[in-house]
Formats: sequence, C-alpha cells, structure tokens
Amino acid sequence: MSQYSRYLLLLVPIVIAVINSRTKHANGRALLAVLIMVAGLQCVNALSLGLVHLSGRWYILPLIAIGLWSIGLHWNDLKVVGYFCAGVSVLSLLMAATTSRAWMVNAVDASSLNETKALIGSRLLAGPFAQMNNLGMSVAVGVPFCMLITHKWRRRLAIVAILATATLASSRTSLLAVLATVGCMFLFRVVKSDRARRAWSTVLLLGISAVIVWLPLHTSDPHSFTNRGRIWLASREMWTDNWQIGLSTWAYVRQGPLLDVLQHPSYHGHNLFVTVFTCGGVVLIACMTPVAVSLIGRARSVLPYSYAPVLFTVIILTMSIAEMPLRIDSFEGASWVTWTALLALVLFDRDSVTETAREEADAKPDADEPRLVGAV
Repeated sequence: MSQYSRYLLLLVPIVIAVINSRTKHANGRALLAVLIMVAGLQCVNALSLGLVHLSGRWYILPLIAIGLWSIGLHWNDLKVVGYFCAGVSVLSLLMAATTSRAWMVNAVDASSLNETKALIGSRLLAGPFAQMNNLGMSVAVGVPFCMLITHKWRRRLAIVAILATATLASSRTSLLAVLATVGCMFLFRVVKSDRARRAWSTVLLLGISAVIVWLPLHTSDPHSFTNRGRIWLASREMWTDNWQIGLSTWAYVRQGPLLDVLQHPSYHGHNLFVTVFTCGGVVLIACMTPVAVSLIGRARSVLPYSYAPVLFTVIILTMSIAEMPLRIDSFEGASWVTWTALLALVLFDRDSVTETAREEADAKPDADEPRLVGAV
C-alpha cells in the first residue's frame, strides 16, 4: 500500500466519527492516550534514525481506536471479541482436520522443533496464522470475553474450543496465561468484598508487571527460556548508549542493529519491557504508560460488576513475560486481536456496565452475583 493510500485510509474513522457525531462517546482521555502513544512511537523512530521512518502499518492502531471511540461501544458489544476468538478456534480445528497447511513446519529442523515443543502428537497447530504462538495468543485473549456470553452452552463450548486450539498449538505462553486467569477467577469467587477484590487485583497486576521487568534483567543464561535469554542479553547490551530514545522499532528486523549479535531477526524482544525499552527507551515507556493506566484503571473500576477486564489484563501481562502480544514494530499476527480487544476495553461506555447490571439484577433478583461477573 502506498504512503498516500495509508493517509487516505485514515479518512475512514474520520468519516465514521462524523456519521456518529451524535452518539455518546466514552473515555476521550483513553483515546488521547492511544494517539499520544502512536505519536511517541513515530517520534522515537525519527529521532533514532535521523529521519521520518514510520513503523510498519502504523496507521492501523489510530484507525481502530478512533473508529471504536466514535461508535460508542456498549458493554454488551464486548462479547463479540469472545465470539470472534471462538470462531478463530473452530476454524483452526477444522483446518487441522482437513489440511496439512494448518500445521506449522520449521524449514530448518522440523523434527527437532516438534519433538521439543508439541504437547500432543508431533505437530504444532498454526491454523490461519504462520506461527503457532500467534494462534495461541489470538484465541487465549478471548477467554474473559467468552465469559460474557449469556447462553451457558455457547459460553462453555467457546472456552473449550479455545483451550483445545491453544493446546494443539502448544503455545505454552498462552496456556500459562489462561491458567493464571483461571486462578485469578477462582480467587475472585472466594473473595466477595469489592474492596478486597480491588486490593487483590492490584497486587496481581503489579506482581506480574514486576516479573515482566525482573526476569529479563536477572537472566544470565543465553539458552534459558528457549533461547529468549540470548535476545534479552543482546538487548541489554544496547541500553547503555540508547536508554533515552532506544534503537527504533527497526531494532530487531533484518536490517536492525541487533542482527549482528543475534545472527537472525527476532522481530521483537520476546518480553514487553525489553521490547519497549530497546525500541524507544524511557521516552516510549512514558508515552505508553497512559494507555496502561487507562486499561488498569478501567478494569478496577468495573470490578464490582465484572472481573472480565481484570482477567484480560492478567492474560495480556502474563503473555508479555515471554512474548509480545502487543506488537509495536508492526501491526500483524496476534496484534489484530490483542490490540483491538485492549482498545475496546479502554474505550467502551463505562455507564453501560451499571445499566446492564441493573437490568440483570431486576430480571434475576435472587442471583448471588450479576451475570456480568462472568461465570463459566
């Protein structure tokens, strides 16, 4: 797509915003935070490279953000993410049964890869994606949203399909994130007080965030965590002279400065903190912080009615320990699902939660908790 076509594409959300000019817009501050992050991302690229060199498909993120904000998302609209992730899971399972192209093959050493990574059988399911981790992350983030599906058997079948897909993909990062989410869900079932739930959610989110930072900083073996240690060590060596604005989002690609050390492109740092700090230094961390604050703040504010947003945040953070579900170098792979889900959570109408909870409470006055909580 030409550069001019990309700018023309940005007219799409503007047109949508004009059409929905009378719609109630929610959380304009979160939209501003997203736009600041995108602008900061391009600024560190320009400063690092000495020229305007935009990251791949940079225009998609503001396009989605402005579009979602302008239509005024309702709480009930969020279950669409769950249906979509379940649909991707069903499609992947159908592809697995009908075509060999659904299974990932490593051109260098397929047998070695499958023997060490496959949890079931000897192959890795990638479905419509080129890589199994992209499939695993794309479907795993849908678990909290599936819990919002009202119909009991649809909800359960959707979660089963997602778990089966993530297992066949052998995406350990995704499965670990789902397990962390299940543990968090049972904790909230035991803890009934809203104040205690907020306190525990803060402890969990801060704890996982601390692991994201601590783990790569204290890893010394290059072969640890399936060779992620090598990427982390190489990235840390670059921080001394590039801690302010980083090396740009081109740090990990084929022409990037880390290629000489790694001998192959890794495309990202396989850790949220490592990737952001290497690509944009403290400037990019500062630009991304408002988005993180918006997500965590929105999740905690909704907690008395639903802990699905907190569960999503737990999934994203857990996956960010050893992967990069929220790509910043290019909008591809799992980013289509992960970023869209995150933007939907920070941009939906907060008042629609209380309205929906009130309606369900009137419909089922004897229920212990509103359906919004997200029972399996």
